[in-house]
Amino acid sequence: MKQTESCIWNSFLNSGKKHLILTGTHRAGKTTRFRSFCGHLKEMGEPLPGITTYAVPGREVLLKENDSGQERKIGIFDPAAKGSPMRTVTEGFLELGCPALYRMAESKGDWVSIDELGFLESNELTFQETVRNVFDKKRVLAVLRKQDLPFLNELREREDVYLVDLDGMHKKVGCVIMASGMSVRFGENKLFVEIGGKTFLQRILEATEGIFLKRTVVTRNADVAEYCREKGVDVILHELPDRNDTVRLGAEFLADMDGIVFCACDQPMLSRESLLKLRNAFSFEKKNLLRLACGEQLGMPALFGKEYAEELKHLPKGKGGSYLLKKYAENVACVQVEDPLELFDVDTKEELERLQKSAFF
Repeated sequence: MKQTESCIWNSFLNSGKKHLILTGTHRAGKTTRFRSFCGHLKEMGEPLPGITTYAVPGREVLLKENDSGQERKIGIFDPAAKGSPMRTVTEGFLELGCPALYRMAESKGDWVSIDELGFLESNELTFQETVRNVFDKKRVLAVLRKQDLPFLNELREREDVYLVDLDGMHKKVGCVIMASGMSVRFGENKLFVEIGGKTFLQRILEATEGIFLKRTVVTRNADVAEYCREKGVDVILHELPDRNDTVRLGAEFLADMDGIVFCACDQPMLSRESLLKLRNAFSFEKKNLLRLACGEQLGMPALFGKEYAEELKHLPKGKGGSYLLKKYAENVACVQVEDPLELFDVDTKEELERLQKSAFF
């Protein structure tokens, strides 16, 4: 699966819900992502019976049973009809749709696919019962038209459904690169120390390049500020003493974002892929605090939804974003990385040596 689909799927798994429903307006990418998930399930060895509806423009809508290939007409375009130009053909639902879904409800395997449900199904009460029966007996991967109709609303609002509205996937996410530390334990400015031929500062700038709508480096170091300006990166140079000052300045700069990622500069193994996963997951997770993790090992960076903007600006003296992650632990979702070294932060030269021995450069 592509990264966006992977984020949706992992968010669905993390939710503990039984069914996955995709919705969105025309050209939101519902069918493309639906097919990606179908392929993923089949790769896992999951038999995936299902039904598909599709339109022949200007003529009719057909319902197809995927395994048998049987098709029936369920809608006819009738330009002379009052209101909607689409007229429902009930016989198609009764002759193919209902029997097919009843068979699927009793079939082997856990999953059934339905692409898609919309206006034509809204008055077909018998067919609706067969759909409910499948939802009760199987796990369902489905596409729903984004229409305000009682039956579609009922499915969207089921407690066992994880609903993904693809229209909301492009949230505005900014990034604060925190570079205000004094590297006291390291003994020198570690941002200009090289590992694998690149400095810590180069690595974090490359990892965050092109991923976020806006980003800024917050630093007390004039050399860091000059380097960032030369690279065309927004920078906030300040003389304030505490960690909460760095967070506040970054949060104020990105006040128009839906979410803010705070990155430290001392995780040289942090990858672009993991930052992309974190950003993308924000569009689909129901929780508004996200952080990277590797198994049970919690790590950084973390992403904070705009609901926490004011608290980010008024953290207790000396505290950073971790303070809110602990305070609102029940609202935190973890985005998994594969390599625990991505979460490794370097505070001392001894830790740098250990990382160099562990990592492949």
